[in-house]
Amino acid sequence: MNRSRSRPSAFTLLEVLAAVAILGIIYIVLADVTMQGLFAEGRAKRRLEASLKADQYLSELELQFEAGLVPALGPLPEIEEDGFRVAGEVRVFALPLLAEPGGIPEPGASTGSAGVLDALREIELHVSWDEAQEEHRVVRVTYALDPTAIPAAPGGAVSPGDTPEARGR
Repeated sequence: MNRSRSRPSAFTLLEVLAAVAILGIIYIVLADVTMQGLFAEGRAKRRLEASLKADQYLSELELQFEAGLVPALGPLPEIEEDGFRVAGEVRVFALPLLAEPGGIPEPGASTGSAGVLDALREIELHVSWDEAQEEHRVVRVTYALDPTAIPAAPGGAVSPGDTPEARGR
């Protein structure tokens, strides 16, 4: 009788160790990718919060302009809220016009349109925060017309609200 001894089919210790090592490497790579994704999500969330905060402060400033409460030229007061620092500046807007044959009036000049140029305001707002030993920042800019900076028109010129239609003629 010929008995053939067959080997039981099983994994050797070496095969099991190789499989565990490969799975370990795969898990390390997946964990690293997951952590990077979580950090990116956190940064995106903070940037979104900063953007919303900047938009909120700009809309409040625009409402102040509409109500006639125009902030003074220069830096705005710094505010720290919820880990964000909000700072900004109000300045006269320098209109980037192309040079014309007669030249462009400088702000403050005595020509007819310079007073209107002086009334244009550029409001720049910075919302910054520290994250991972780095400073991050969101910048928003808006423009407004300061009605208090428009000089009275010489010669009885018509103001925007003083038209014949507005007077009922």
